[in-house]
Order: sequence, then structure tokens, then C-alpha cells
Amino acid sequence: MVHLAQIDAPPRDDGLEKAIQDRLADLDSGKYKRNNAHVLRLCAEWLRRERGVNRVEEITSQDLRQFARALRECMDDEKSNINAGSTVTQYYDYVAAWLGWAVRDQYLDRNPARTETATEPLPEVSTDPDRQFWSDREREAICATTDQLVDVALDNPDEQARRQAYRDRALVYLLAYSGCRGAEIAAVNDDEKRNGLRWSDLNLDDGIISVYGKSREWEEAPLFEPAIEPLRRWKQLLNPVGDDWPVLPTMHLPTLYGELPTDVKTSPDTVWDDLRDHELCPPSLGTDGVRRIVKRLCADSQYEFATPLKPHGARRGLGDTLYREQAELAQDALRHKSIETTHESYSEERTRRVKERGDELFE
Repeated sequence: MVHLAQIDAPPRDDGLEKAIQDRLADLDSGKYKRNNAHVLRLCAEWLRRERGVNRVEEITSQDLRQFARALRECMDDEKSNINAGSTVTQYYDYVAAWLGWAVRDQYLDRNPARTETATEPLPEVSTDPDRQFWSDREREAICATTDQLVDVALDNPDEQARRQAYRDRALVYLLAYSGCRGAEIAAVNDDEKRNGLRWSDLNLDDGIISVYGKSREWEEAPLFEPAIEPLRRWKQLLNPVGDDWPVLPTMHLPTLYGELPTDVKTSPDTVWDDLRDHELCPPSLGTDGVRRIVKRLCADSQYEFATPLKPHGARRGLGDTLYREQAELAQDALRHKSIETTHESYSEERTRRVKERGDELFE
């Protein structure tokens, strides 16, 4: 295997180079564009030599996994300019942004660089624990955990356990791919206006959520594609009587029993049908319940988390992923009133990248 840092990467006449040129044409001129050209052609040449790939449509998560390893190996080479974890991450982000663009330009159906398989070999970049955010790897891992629990629940005769698995998956995907705050989707004690997201607030066809925002005004938030199907399947299983039912109902049986008339004899097997028959809504899951569920899922997962994930970290993590692609994209998704708020939210990450790009100017 040729060491990545030793590869000469001139432009070639193939599909990879065409996709690179198309990507560069969409970037403003300057150092950032030149850096993209260098990194993307380095990646393309490595893909040709080591993986036999000549077209962007052929790139897989396994290809990117091996590329991430090749980048990381450069850190052990004192002569390499890819000699820090932050630089490895920066190079990988250039490639991931290129492939994200390739999805939007219909070269690819999904971004192979943004999967647990591909990103696992990347070095960890330290973050402030008080400002936790879900990394791309952590987002993929917690979502995969809920997928596995749903698969197990399919063979479980306990319908309540099956409902819980589907609801928990819907919760995690909703947090991971909407940018919503926990208080915008779950009930908040002593705040009657925050009684949990309702099915009437969701437009699954268009991928839009209406939420009662931090501003205490109704706002529209995007629901990105990975969350659509888990929510559809959960709604199908839940079978709500009307769209006024909460998207994330509690599964606490005594609470559910308490919603029914006292003369109704119910049980774990019949409580949901009883609620439907009496046209009653189950109470929504609360914010404390959301925190407990996410913590439990981390503990039960086969993946290792340095610390248990927190619900608010999902919003910050999604914003970070979008910010790396385009600051305005993060601003719109997180519903910040100004771009300055977005820059401030990711100031540490932004400063690190500004330093790296500035250092390149003075080499």
C-alpha cells in the first residue's frame, strides 16, 4: 500500500475528476477552493490506486473507512503535513462535503462518508463536555442501536415492548435529524403550552415540523430524510385515533390507566385499544423521560460512548454537521435569527478551522 502522504495527485481524465471539477465550480475562488482541489484529488488518486475506483458512484463506506485509516496513519509520519488529528478531520471533512454535494447533484443516493463504518477510524477531537454534541459517529451509533432494538422487538410477543422499541427509535431519529430541542417535542412540567409534539404538527410528506420554539412562537423546523421512515412506521404501529395524539406518548402503564374512566377494566394488553375506544389521548413523554431514555439506550448499546449522550447534544451535533457544509444551512435548520448566533454557537470549531486555513497561508 502506498503511503497517502507520498501520493502524487495530478488531475486525471475519469469520472472522479469530473465530479471534482463540478464540485470546484460551485466553490468561490481562493485558498479554500485550492485546498479542496488538493485534498479531493489526493483522495481520488488514493481511491484509484488502492480501491480500483474511477467514478464517484462507485465509492462505498468501506472505501472511505480505509481512506480514514490512511489519513490517520499519516499522523505517525513526521514529514507528513497531515500530522494532527484536527488536520485528519479537516481533510476527511473536505471529502465528506464533496460527497454530500454529490448526493445533492444526484451522483449518489446517500453520503458514504457519513456512516459509522466510514468514520470509526477517525481520531477523536476533544470537545467541551459542558457543550456536548453528538458527533457523526455517535449519531449513527445511537440510531443503529434503536434499529437493532426494533429488529429484536419484531419477534417479541409483548406488544408493549414492541411499542416502546418503535417509540424510542422515533424519538432518537427525531432528535438526531430535526434540530429540535427536547422541550419542543416533549412535555414540560408547569408549561401548558409545551405538552409534547402532536401528529398534527408533523408533515411527513414534506419533512416539516411545527414547533413551539424557544421564542415562544410557532416555528417551522426541517425534518431530514433519515427520520421520516422511523416516524411513519411508529405512527402505523401506534395507530392514533386522531392527529391530536402525541408523537411520543408515555409508556408508563399507571399513567395510561389513569386516563381511562374508573369503571373501565384495562390491562397492558388492552390499554391502548381502550384509549382509542374512548377517544382519549395518552399523555406525552416529558423532558425528564427523554433524558432517561437516551441514557438507557447508551447503556444498553453494543457501541461504546465516552459519556452517555444528552438530548440537547443532538441539536448541537446536527448543527455542527451542517455548519461544516455551510454556516447558513446550520442557521436555517437551527432557526437562529442571525448568522452571528450560528457563528457564536460553533465559535470554537470555527476558530480551529480558521487557524488551520490561516496556517496554510503562511507556510
